[in-house]
Amino acid sequence: MKVRDLVDHLNKLAPEEYAEPWDNVGLQVGDEEAEVENVLVALNVNDQVIDEALGRRANLIVSHHPLIFHPLSRIDQKKPVGRWITRLLSSGINLYVAHTNLDVVEGGVSAALAEALDLQDVKPLTYISLPSHVKLVTFVPWENVDQVREALCDLGAGRIGNYKSCSFQIAGEGTFQPLPGSSPHIGEVGRLERVQETRLEILVDKQLLQPVIDKLKEVHPYEEPAYDIYPVEERVAGLGRIGRLPRTLTLKELAETCRQRLGARGLRYLGDAGRKINMVSVCGGSGEDVIEAASQKSDALVTGDIKYHAAMKALDLGLHVIDAGHAATETVVLPRLASYLRERLEGSDVEVALSAAETNPWHTED
Repeated sequence: MKVRDLVDHLNKLAPEEYAEPWDNVGLQVGDEEAEVENVLVALNVNDQVIDEALGRRANLIVSHHPLIFHPLSRIDQKKPVGRWITRLLSSGINLYVAHTNLDVVEGGVSAALAEALDLQDVKPLTYISLPSHVKLVTFVPWENVDQVREALCDLGAGRIGNYKSCSFQIAGEGTFQPLPGSSPHIGEVGRLERVQETRLEILVDKQLLQPVIDKLKEVHPYEEPAYDIYPVEERVAGLGRIGRLPRTLTLKELAETCRQRLGARGLRYLGDAGRKINMVSVCGGSGEDVIEAASQKSDALVTGDIKYHAAMKALDLGLHVIDAGHAATETVVLPRLASYLRERLEGSDVEVALSAAETNPWHTED
């Protein structure tokens, strides 16, 4: 299996287009044509993780946090990022990153966090809209519509879920007047023509749009086929999940549950320790952006990296918050990610290991 094959599998779990616009995901270092030897799954990349990859003869690291976040003007080996990039390249280790795209998907960070807390009836806390498809509309003489539709569908247009060749057609009348220099399929130069046409509507993946348009121009009987393109947004799960506890807990009891199950050192919480909690929102990593949504739907939010002013906002909204730390609320996804890759690599000699390196920069005394 090559790196690009594993990248394809990772994209099926957490499509790169689901990442936030400011994020940087995908293959950050390496060669997609390289053969995969072994894989190491980690939260971050640093010297300890690279040493571990070398010890395990892993030439692919799958990391949650990006190594390259902002555009680089230079690779300075005296600085950490430059040193790590140099070590990866010189050792032939490839690096793939799944960050905010892994946060939002089913099977991702927040879903794993909800599972770790035994939440029931789990649903997305927020939603995002993705302009992943367009609707192509064209107008074809009725006797040619099957030929045109089949040609476009052969390229992958008209796919909806587990169905293909999906389209909509409606009959109508089209008019046109060929001008001097034209070579009309129907009619004569200088005379207005009325033609029985079919309006053909078909969904097209944005990545296939240009090949589909090229094919439309090739197979359409008209010299200048008319077509319209309409954006279509797909509503998918966004940051966070919300669910119901198996039994009512006080805020303090829920905090203790988080400390034990997440291994959350230095956990803190805000609100009434004796408050009864039923509905819980979770957001792995930094969850300040979901405070308002969580306050509308739940009794408490479990997340990390809550700053002072965000905490005051939560209190003002009546939301109880458990800050279990950035790393503790994200590492729960790593076993899931490793298991997913093992299933895709079943039958091969490639091993998938979880990193044992400590990448949490904080030391706490409980």
